Formats: sequence, C-alpha cells, structure tokens
Amino acid sequence: MKRISFRTRAVFDHMPRALDVLNRMDFRLHAARVNMICSEVAEVEIEFEATGLLSASVFINRLRQMHGITELDERSLEGAVQNAGALAGHEMRAAALR
Repeated sequence: MKRISFRTRAVFDHMPRALDVLNRMDFRLHAARVNMICSEVAEVEIEFEATGLLSASVFINRLRQMHGITELDERSLEGAVQNAGALAGHEMRAAALR
C-alpha cells in the first residue's frame, strides 16, 4: 500500500482529479483526507493500492503533471503494516506467557 500527499490551492479541483486518475488506473482506494494548512492551501493525502496493470509511480507522475500541485510526497506503507502486524503478534505472545 502507498500513501501520497500533496499541497494545493485548488483542492476542489485537484482532489477529484487525483481520485479520478486513481479510479481510471483501476487502483484500490483505502483512504483520502484533506487538511487545510491555511485558508488558501490544503494538504491532500491518499492511501491506495496499485492493483491494475500500471505501477504506483505512473500515478505519481500523472499527479506531477497537474499544474498547481506542490510538495508531492510518496511513502510506502507496506513495511509499516508488516511491522504493526509483527508487533501485535509479539504482544499477544507476551500476554500468553504472563
């Protein structure tokens, strides 16, 4: 799973366009959030899984081409999800030993 975030002054334009691109690429949406940084700038965060024929990097490159999107950042959540699962398993084993 991947998480991308970007900043925009046109959140009502860029967020639906980004979700439309995600949908057309046949990716799975896990979450979408908007956080207003100030009255004119929003940070958009999208968590998704690349389930189609195209890679996540193609989606990110398409977002980079949108005029007005700034501070585009990409993070993989796969390690975080695996680490959280391992930690939960470790905590359950520790509780069983008590």
